[in-house]
Amino acid sequence: MSHAHFYTIGKAKHLILSEGPQPTGKTIKVASKSEARKLAREHGAKPYNF
Repeated sequence: MSHAHFYTIGKAKHLILSEGPQPTGKTIKVASKSEARKLAREHGAKPYNF
């Protein structure tokens, strides 16, 4: 199962899509948590830390 991780680094917010519970994989820059949730659903990933 894919997992989605949400991280804020400075002012930038990122969604990391990974195959396991470790936050390694494809990184997507997002504007907000709601956008991150939407993208996670579209990619079939379970939100892991948000």
